Amino acid sequence: MEITTQERVKDLKLYKFNEELFDLLKGSDYNALKRDIKQNGVKVELHILPDKTVICGHQRLCIAKELGMSHLRCKTVTDLDTPEKVREYVILDNLLRRHLTPEKQAFLLDDLSKQYEIGRRGRTKEERIEDANSASSIENVLDKTAKMVNVSPRTVANARAYAKAVKSDPEKYAGKKISVVLKEVQRKKKSEDGKKIDVKSIGITFKLGDFTKVLDDIPDESIDLILTDPPYPIEFIDCWSKLADFAFRKLKKNGFCIAYSGHKNLYEVMKRMEILDFYWMFALKHSGNTKLLAFNNIVPNWKPILIYQKGFKKIDNKTDDFIEGTGRSKFNHDWEQSLGEIDILLTSFSNEGDMVVDPFAGSGTVLVASKKLKRVSIGAEENEDTYNIAKKRISESIE
Repeated sequence: MEITTQERVKDLKLYKFNEELFDLLKGSDYNALKRDIKQNGVKVELHILPDKTVICGHQRLCIAKELGMSHLRCKTVTDLDTPEKVREYVILDNLLRRHLTPEKQAFLLDDLSKQYEIGRRGRTKEERIEDANSASSIENVLDKTAKMVNVSPRTVANARAYAKAVKSDPEKYAGKKISVVLKEVQRKKKSEDGKKIDVKSIGITFKLGDFTKVLDDIPDESIDLILTDPPYPIEFIDCWSKLADFAFRKLKKNGFCIAYSGHKNLYEVMKRMEILDFYWMFALKHSGNTKLLAFNNIVPNWKPILIYQKGFKKIDNKTDDFIEGTGRSKFNHDWEQSLGEIDILLTSFSNEGDMVVDPFAGSGTVLVASKKLKRVSIGAEENEDTYNIAKKRISESIE
């Protein structure tokens, strides 16, 4: 039940958890609201309990007191007889009425769902704990919360995961977007899972560390194909010199070194690969959205794939130098390539039983594809988190 009345400002008091739940306006935003109230009055009524406690309208009341206003229009809500009910009411009011950032909405959704999760009436502590640990109970909580604010259960689940991450490590996650935090959390979980996996047991050699060191035990002139995707930014340009030297020493006669490259530093990349024989350049057409290159105002719709050989021998079958991209996921690695295009390169430039090496293995795409196509699959990755995530992906893909 709700009753609208005029209440004396001096009789109204603030509810204790408003500042805990909501970011208060500061600086110019606060002053703008204050000027508006001074000019036009308080246009939105405050929500209060029967004892004159303001549960919605905290800052409007503070400004009214500063301005010396005598009365405010208030809506008295009479059926909120527990703190949990009050908290639920306040959260719902703000979620449905206020324009909040997705991140602030996530914290409120998390808080609201926790109210439904622990229950409010007539259950023992043991019953509440048992219910909270039940999978069906969590699903019901997500559904109920979602229906109350007209969002999807997945949105509520993401909100809970986001809030949990920020609360557990505010220094790392606070201020970041929900999508960024969730991606980092999931990558961390995959990395932890990947630590336990030994991919050698499924026939793949995958080593952690700088490829010039951890793959140096590969015998000289024993590799049939190097297929890799080195980093593109200019600060990593020395990687290409190391790759060229590695390929020259380790490739068999007429073996191939194939590497994806960005556009901007292509000239410098090709200079560093001159120790090998240039065979051809393929064009990989991008699939999906493409990004504008700010430095030259061009939107690239394709990517170079450089093909070098140690010596020269013509491949047996004709191959088209234009590859339609099949789309790619950036979940496992920011520069992750798709399996479809890797399959084309593998079948065009290697045979079953050949040794295929990826010195910059990233999320393990080349290793997975090589194993699937019955090649000897060897790779290295320098970043430990990426290495562990790749091990998990490789294991799941092969299984």
